[in-house]
Amino acid sequence: MEQLLLHLLTRKRLRAFIDTPSHAVQLIAPTGFGKSTVAVTLARALLNLNDKQLESYPYFRRFTPDKGNIGIETVRDITTFLKLRTTGQGKIRRVIVIESADSMTIEAQNAILKLLEEPPADTVIIMTVSVETHMLSTITSRSQRILLHSPDRQATVTFFVQHGYSEERVATAYLMSGGLVGLMHAILTSDTEHPLVQAIDQAKTILKSDTIERLAMVDEIAKEKQVDQLLFALKQTSQAALTHAASQSGRDAAVRRWHSVLRYVHRAEKLHASSAQPKLLLTDLFLNL
Repeated sequence: MEQLLLHLLTRKRLRAFIDTPSHAVQLIAPTGFGKSTVAVTLARALLNLNDKQLESYPYFRRFTPDKGNIGIETVRDITTFLKLRTTGQGKIRRVIVIESADSMTIEAQNAILKLLEEPPADTVIIMTVSVETHMLSTITSRSQRILLHSPDRQATVTFFVQHGYSEERVATAYLMSGGLVGLMHAILTSDTEHPLVQAIDQAKTILKSDTIERLAMVDEIAKEKQVDQLLFALKQTSQAALTHAASQSGRDAAVRRWHSVLRYVHRAEKLHASSAQPKLLLTDLFLNL
C-alpha cells in the first residue's frame, strides 16, 4: 500500500482490513479513481505476494465486465474457481477481484449473493464499485464497505511531480481529471485505452465542432450508452478551459463562453440523473454548446 497515492483515512481503513479481513469488501469510489489498482494492491497484501508472484499465483483471479456488464456466466466461472482446494498455510489463500461489480446483472448479483452467504474461510472477494445504488442491498449488507477518498490537491501534485512530470502538466492533468488519481495518471501517461481519456478526447472534439457537426454525432454517442462519462469529460474539459481563460487578461469573452458551457452541462447532468432519454438530452445540450 505504501507505493500508492492515498488519502490518510483511506490508507488507515485498508490497513485495518488487511489486519482483519472479512470475506468480502466493496471498494467504493467514482470512475477514474484507480480502484482496480487499489484492489490488486490489496489482494497482493492479503496474500503476502509481490507483483511478479501475484501474476503466476494460482488462487488469484480478476473478473471484468464484458460488453459493459458482468453476467451469470462470469459468476459461474467464479463459482467453479471457488471449488478449487487451496494449499498453503496462510489464513487467506485465495482472492477474487470483481472489477465494476456494480455492472453485474440482477441475475449475476443474486448468484453472487449465494456465494457471500456461505463463503470459503480462506477466501476474500474484492469488488470495485462506482455507483452504490446499482448494487443489491443484500450484497452490500454482506460486504464490508471502504470509501476511497481522494488525497488533497497538494499531496497529489507533489506525488506526480516527484515521479518526473512537470508542474505545468500535473496542474493541467489535475484540472482535467477532477483530482481522480487513476484518471490523472492515465492523462499524464497518455493512456489512450482508458475510457475516460477517450471520453475527454471526444469532449474536446465536440467542443471544437460547430452545431451541425455536433448534432451528427448524437445517434452514435447515444448508442454507446456512455453519456455519464461524456458529461463528466465535457465538465472537466470546460472547467480546465475556464480556469485557463480566467488566469489571463483580456479573455472575458472566453470566460463567459465557458461559464455558459458549464451551465448547460450541469443541466444535462441533472436531466441524465432523472433518466432523461439520452438522444433528446444530447440534442438539447449540443444545440446550446
